[in-house]
Amino acid sequence: MDLILKDLEEDLKEIKGGFEKLQFIIFRHMELFTKNVPESKILLHEAHFLPTKYLRMVAEKERKYFRLIADVLLGVLGRRVSKGRLTVITFTLLGMCNWIYSWYNPEGPITPKELSDIISRIFFKGISSYRE
Repeated sequence: MDLILKDLEEDLKEIKGGFEKLQFIIFRHMELFTKNVPESKILLHEAHFLPTKYLRMVAEKERKYFRLIADVLLGVLGRRVSKGRLTVITFTLLGMCNWIYSWYNPEGPITPKELSDIISRIFFKGISSYRE
């Protein structure tokens, strides 16, 4: 989680436009997860075995990442989207990004950049027509 959060807030401040920020988040996520597949698996499936003290630390960092993404999505979708729907949309994006470890082959024909472009396009097409 430290790698995921490192400089993210500062980097996002430098980017104009909500879709561009989302694209950056998705690319960054793909880049980190494809370069750190074992760590990604452990984070997603084994962190709950950590002692409580460390699990709380990881969970707080996960909540911070979630809030950063949700804030960017809120800017894209508009302030009228309900908190419940924003939560579902944010988790949908995270689901698209997190599960790549189970099927993506870094040695295959699709680069992490191409993968992030594919995910971005599918996600953007879906949310661009969404209004509460």
